[in-house]
Amino acid sequence: MDTGDAAGDVMFGLNQLLLPQLCPKDPSFTWCANRQYLSGGGAEMVYTEFVVEVDTRFGEYNACNPNSDTGIFECETWGSNNVPPQCAKGFEIFHDDCLNGTVIRSFPTPSNLAEAEAACCAACSKDGQQCGGWNMMPGTDSWTCQILANDKHLAEWSNAQSTVGCKAAQVDSSSYACWYANPQYNTSFAEVCDPRSCTCDAISNRSVGREQNAMCWQHSQMAKEKKAASQLQLGDVHSKWFNYVGELACILDGTWYSTLKKGQCKGGVVDDTCWWRLAETHRTVNSTCVNDHVVTAVRNKRPDCWTACPQPTNRSSACYLECLFGTMIGKSGGAMSKEEIAQPFVTAFQAEEDGGCPEVPTPTPPALTPNYHLNTATVVLV
Repeated sequence: MDTGDAAGDVMFGLNQLLLPQLCPKDPSFTWCANRQYLSGGGAEMVYTEFVVEVDTRFGEYNACNPNSDTGIFECETWGSNNVPPQCAKGFEIFHDDCLNGTVIRSFPTPSNLAEAEAACCAACSKDGQQCGGWNMMPGTDSWTCQILANDKHLAEWSNAQSTVGCKAAQVDSSSYACWYANPQYNTSFAEVCDPRSCTCDAISNRSVGREQNAMCWQHSQMAKEKKAASQLQLGDVHSKWFNYVGELACILDGTWYSTLKKGQCKGGVVDDTCWWRLAETHRTVNSTCVNDHVVTAVRNKRPDCWTACPQPTNRSSACYLECLFGTMIGKSGGAMSKEEIAQPFVTAFQAEEDGGCPEVPTPTPPALTPNYHLNTATVVLV
């Protein structure tokens, strides 16, 4: 399952409110493909507050999303794809998009995907600063590697992998495809990972994964510049509703966690074979009530905005959502602080007599699909 701290979860919950306006404009967005299983669609969602004890060596985050056909949540980490050592450092391996740009040269590669990726990475690395990334275009019996120039024309080719079948990577000095090239992991996991292997089960599937700055796509200046250049060259400009997602995420700057069953301590026994255990389960409350706490706090900041809406109580209307997100991100005045947005979310988990939401029975999947909340005062093991 996936969990989050208060800032990470309130961001997720509020952004689901955007789906009625966001999905018609950006239908390829992940949440839109499976919105019937999320709070912005037909599902009844809850939050459960936990205390989880974890090993302090955080690994790769596994993104858990419902399958668009079955609704069953599936978890995936990008680091589990046996990336070749030639791509270990300095490449961002794309999983949805490919690249548009100036092709410096192209050449055939082996039919084996790992060998083909290795050949592209090696060729791009050899070209040094001239190479900005590569595409692998599918053929009948092999892949063709395209080496692309590192110039102003280089931009992401959105959703190309699903339509064209290509594979791609972009040069990125901050990306590390192999654990042993990543300073975040190569020391703390050295004792439990094989230095001869690019992947490590302890990092990908056993340890608690951590996604910091969750969905804040412009967290780094490098990412911000890449996005601006991409939009300028290709006109790949998303709707304002899509941009609200990232803008709110950057204000809240929350963290998500993934706790896979493979790393869970069994039978209450905590030893060096496991990475986390569920220590306490607190209250389970309905997501609508939780969201109401936050929405009320936001509306109190600028009530006149909603009064001017044709349907001031219709949460799926454009005017209502523009007031809600515009107030939080400071579209018409100063932005709200992380604490102002997250505190009503935290208060919702207090006892009902203290102003919290009523407790509801813990759902049993697949009847309901819970969106879990991880207590921010997490106890960690040393």
